[in-house]
Amino acid sequence: IRNFQNNSMYGEREKKVLVASQSITNQRIISEILNGKCNTNLDLAREIGVSRGTISWYMKNLKEIGLIKEAKRGRNIIYKINISYKNLVERYR
Repeated sequence: IRNFQNNSMYGEREKKVLVASQSITNQRIISEILNGKCNTNLDLAREIGVSRGTISWYMKNLKEIGLIKEAKRGRNIIYKINISYKNLVERYR
């Protein structure tokens, strides 16, 4: 986890986005979701070129910090950027 100075100019949400953007895989996942190209585990795995298990691991972490929301649609889980982070995610992508 990245550390920030006590008097950091970044807010808590901004720090979470910056930490998440340190990973190239996170960057690619977030970019695909923002572009509207991919929003399921299978679609993301195919587009990025990693296993579904890898996508699940990254999504779990992104959900834990609040950047990603999920909704079940039939048998699929649809991922979206949490609206409260969307502007920050777009700024730092």
